[in-house]
Amino acid sequence: LTKNFDLWLALRDGFAHYEHESRSVTSFNKVINSPDIRFNDGAVDARGRFLAGTMGYNPEPHTGALYTFTPNSGYKVLVPQVGVSNGICWNSDSTSMFFVDSLTQSIQVYDYNLDSGDVSNPRTLIHFQAKDGIPDGLTIDREGSLWVAMWGGSQILKINSAGFIEDSIQLPVTKVTSVTFGGVDLKDLYITTARYELSASELSTQPLAGSLFRVRTEVPGFSENRMKDRKS
Repeated sequence: LTKNFDLWLALRDGFAHYEHESRSVTSFNKVINSPDIRFNDGAVDARGRFLAGTMGYNPEPHTGALYTFTPNSGYKVLVPQVGVSNGICWNSDSTSMFFVDSLTQSIQVYDYNLDSGDVSNPRTLIHFQAKDGIPDGLTIDREGSLWVAMWGGSQILKINSAGFIEDSIQLPVTKVTSVTFGGVDLKDLYITTARYELSASELSTQPLAGSLFRVRTEVPGFSENRMKDRKS
């Protein structure tokens, strides 16, 4: 999103621009040439760079990547050999980037250079157990704790800065996909979920699957960053 309500999109095979006034979509950069790979999750850093990652339709390790993109500079690979690229967020001063490759069942943290947009020094913040679900989208609050959607786990997990599970939010659906803070005081945690590939029997026991949920938190989060305007 930009200040004039235009959108930058990660489509199946590349980046595109949506113009709000004309309601038109213009492909900007084609990144993927394989029909077996698609873009997945994305986020914008504090300097207006759009980071988005890829995955296989039949996910396998090392088949995707995390890319960084700006309208003026185009795209480049930031993290290669990713399995399923998912949640991305930064700490308050953008010196650390948190990144989920769902196939690794973990959250990685990188040193982040906000001036160049480069990453270095990857290490594992937390590795989840199978019973927890699969890490998907995530966000961060003003105390530095991560809130992680757990696909198949029916929950959001709160992870403190030391990498330990501090709290959980249980949900009446299994496939929890992503989270973000909003509301006037940024204490509303918005949670997206999915109905994808749930059987009729499963849907009968979780009729709210695919719904958007809202939970109040004690600690506020951050507003999402915006892309730079196309001509800036």
